[in-house]
Amino acid sequence: MSDLKSRVTGILVSTFGLEPAALADSATLESLEFDSLALVEFATALENEFSIPVDEEEITVEHTLDDVLNLLAQKLTTAGAGTS
Repeated sequence: MSDLKSRVTGILVSTFGLEPAALADSATLESLEFDSLALVEFATALENEFSIPVDEEEITVEHTLDDVLNLLAQKLTTAGAGTS
């Protein structure tokens, strides 16, 4: 999952201007000062990066980065299983 984490971290740093030091696995999106617009932008960025659908309602400000990584891992596993 380290590649997944580095790609998500890259999105957060490049798109949202966050400092890598602030991106602990237990950091909530709320603690990173995400609002509803930022959640939509984040979901869209994840869709573009990973080529999987991510509904903005699947990610809330209460989610931690670890929650987001787990959601993506699950979606990527499901997407991979669906293409074989």
